[in-house]
Amino acid sequence: MFLDTVLEWFQVSREVARFKRKEEQLVKERYHKNSRFYSMDRALKRAYRFKNPYTISRKFWAEHIYGETPLTSLELIGEKLKLSPSEHFVDLGAGRGRGVFFMHERFGCTATGVERVPIFIANAKQIQNLEALNGVQFIEADLLDAVLDPKDPMWQGSVFYVAWTCFSEELIERLTERFEALPEGVRVITISGPLLSPYYTCIECFTVPFPWGNGSVFIQQKLR
Repeated sequence: MFLDTVLEWFQVSREVARFKRKEEQLVKERYHKNSRFYSMDRALKRAYRFKNPYTISRKFWAEHIYGETPLTSLELIGEKLKLSPSEHFVDLGAGRGRGVFFMHERFGCTATGVERVPIFIANAKQIQNLEALNGVQFIEADLLDAVLDPKDPMWQGSVFYVAWTCFSEELIERLTERFEALPEGVRVITISGPLLSPYYTCIECFTVPFPWGNGSVFIQQKLR
């Protein structure tokens, strides 16, 4: 039994490593042609060369598993959304901010990253300043304690993205309450499970690749 568990873990680890190698190769081929994004991506890698983001995050989110949405999957989501420069994309739980930089560069939209871990925010802001990015911002905030203030930049988006695969029921319920207070027409993208609210309708559901397998993507829009 123990040996079977070890072998299964080893196989899963190999599959995850293989996925990540393939993903990074695609990132180089597709997205590093954009010199500014390439510069930002290199800066991110340098910032965490000796500081593993998975280890850092455990100090703040011991009950959650840190993960990042693959850029190729974010591109698929952005294309489904038909993101345009007039949109404001907000990543709730942005981690290092790689996805925020990518969505801004790939689709030209304003992009905001909200994250609890201070070092993630500090490093992302440093890169933002070095690249003189005007359409990107990062906000340090705990999603569980965040109060919905219409004037707060973190709630002024037109598209909200939250990968709540490993979120607690309490956090999902809190976020749902805040989403219900957003203006009509706002779109909320959730991963692994839908936004269960009478104020939203699911306009599309599809799957995209993650290191752990295919993840369900739900695009929901505020009705009233």
